[in-house]
Amino acid sequence: MALSFLLDEINKIEKSSIREIFRFCFTASVGQASRMVFVVKRRGKTKNRVVDFERKEVGSWVIGYWVPKESFEINVWNCFENRWQRIIKAKAEQARIEYKYEGAKNFNELSNTFSNVLLVNDSAINALANVPDNSVDYVITDPPHGDRIPYLELSMMWNEWLQFNVNYENEIVISDSKNRGKGKKEYHRLLNQVLSEIERVLKPDHYFSLMFNSLDDDTWINLVQHINSLNLDLHRIETIGYSANSVVQDNREGGLKTDFIFTYKKNIKKITQPIYFYSCNQENKREFIEIITGYLKIDNVGRETYEILNYLVNVFLRQSRFFKPSEVVNLLRSNFQMENGKWIVVGDLNESV
Repeated sequence: MALSFLLDEINKIEKSSIREIFRFCFTASVGQASRMVFVVKRRGKTKNRVVDFERKEVGSWVIGYWVPKESFEINVWNCFENRWQRIIKAKAEQARIEYKYEGAKNFNELSNTFSNVLLVNDSAINALANVPDNSVDYVITDPPHGDRIPYLELSMMWNEWLQFNVNYENEIVISDSKNRGKGKKEYHRLLNQVLSEIERVLKPDHYFSLMFNSLDDDTWINLVQHINSLNLDLHRIETIGYSANSVVQDNREGGLKTDFIFTYKKNIKKITQPIYFYSCNQENKREFIEIITGYLKIDNVGRETYEILNYLVNVFLRQSRFFKPSEVVNLLRSNFQMENGKWIVVGDLNESV
């Protein structure tokens, strides 16, 4: 009810620029001003003092619509004011940056006038269809990573408050909801369509960066195979960490705690070589164990599952080879030992094999 009163007053503001920034602030506070904020107990974060295990601290809204048994009720007005102070601070920082933007209405205007910004709120497929061939200097994208986060489903609360008409059909995502019909097959089809469009609009000898993070075998295989079929050469593989880990990242066994950044260069003269998919079966088991063992012995401090997977992706993809992440996880469990959340080498390598 408090949120309703607040939004009703915001919508009465006549000046659109002021009204919209208050609506923006409202959206920033909706999730935190709900009964889905859980109570954190026994956090144990302390230095040089006795830990108060009975202390209760405010958590945050987590992935999924879930009302915990014990929730923190955050005052709507305090939450809104807190977000407003953050926005004011961000706007002050922006004001110090010597950058002037001129908004364009379409891609043609962006290319042929002094406009330098074009914001499009549409599906990638629809937006890219209006971009000419070989016209873009650089593309960077961070698409939904399979079934990790159902973005539009999670944004439904905001869309309803703001009365947005959202096209759920065009979302490129894997959803657990049977009613949506968003399985792997549909996800692969739409993602491949966008990747092909990106290759089409990119200028020759220019670069495209893709952020990706998944543990699903089929998703990886589709991605690697389709990009390999395009006029794109792998240029660089990097990883990027998160400023704050999520509940899913912290608790998902073997979860990749970093995103990959794959950068490709468009090569219209590319001679496509097939990607060879290695299985961690008996024939290739020794090679996988030797590579992992060599990596673990570099500093003998042990590595988490995601670190080993990151390393293997770098090694194999640069050689036009790939593997199933699930098989690597099984190989680790059967041939290496975990101590304090990290894999270590134990015993003779030959005995393991």
